[in-house]
Amino acid sequence: MGFFQIRTSLVAAAVAILLPVAAQAQDVCRNYVQQSSNAGDCDSCSVRLRPNGQGYIIKSSNGWAARAQWSNGDPTEAEGAGVWDDNLGTAYAGQPFDISLTASGGDLDVTMTMQDHRKFRNPIDVRYHCAD
Repeated sequence: MGFFQIRTSLVAAAVAILLPVAAQAQDVCRNYVQQSSNAGDCDSCSVRLRPNGQGYIIKSSNGWAARAQWSNGDPTEAEGAGVWDDNLGTAYAGQPFDISLTASGGDLDVTMTMQDHRKFRNPIDVRYHCAD
C-alpha cells in the first residue's frame, strides 16, 4: 500500500469516527432561556452552548461562563467547571463552581455547585428551555 493510499485510509477513518460525534452534537439545542431557578427566577436570563470537541463552552447572559465535557461520549450530559464574572456586584462575583448539564426534550437542567462550600451551601438548580 502506497503513501497516498495509507493517507486516504487514515482520512476516511477519521471522518468515519468524527461525523457521528458531530451529528450527535447537532441534536442538542444551542440557545436556551431560563424557566426556573432556586436562586431566583429571571425571564431575561439565557445560556448559549457552543460545541467544543466532545464538550461545550457555555456562556450565560447573567454573568457566568463554563466549560463542560460530555459524560461517556453523550452530548446530552456534560460536567465541568465555571466562574462567575468578577464585576458582577453580588456574592457570586468571581466565585468558581462545578457544573453539570442534562438536556432532554427541549429542556436543559443545570446544577452549579459553588466550590466554596462554607460560603455557599446549596447548589444552584436552573431549568432552561430551548429557544432555537
